[in-house]
Amino acid sequence: MYIGTGLLTSSSTIHRHPANPILTPADVPYEARLVFNAGVTKYQGKYVMVFRNDYGVRPDSVHPAATNLGLAFSDDGVKWQVQPRPCWQWQDDEVNRVYDPRLSVRTYVRIPM
Repeated sequence: MYIGTGLLTSSSTIHRHPANPILTPADVPYEARLVFNAGVTKYQGKYVMVFRNDYGVRPDSVHPAATNLGLAFSDDGVKWQVQPRPCWQWQDDEVNRVYDPRLSVRTYVRIPM
C-alpha cells in the first residue's frame, strides 16, 4: 500500500493466527453482533481481554442499538472463555457508546545504583 510516496509494510514480528478471528459473536454467551477492538494483556500467567460488542438492530439505522464491553480469559491467547455477562453495559442516554477498550498492567523496574 502506498501513502504519499512511501510503501507501508507489516511488522515481521507480528503475525495473525491462522484461526483468525479468534473471537466472534458466536463465542459470546449473550447477545452479540459485532465483536471487535479488543484490549489484551497478560496478567498473572493468563491473557485477559476486554472487547467491544455492538448489538441489537434498530429499524431506522444501520448502526447497532446498544454497546457493551465483554470480558474474556485465555491460557494461550487463542482459545477464549468469555464471562457470562458483560463487564460494562450501556444504561442511559448520557453515555451511549464505548470505544477501544485498553488494558495495562502496572510494572516496576528497579535499576541498581
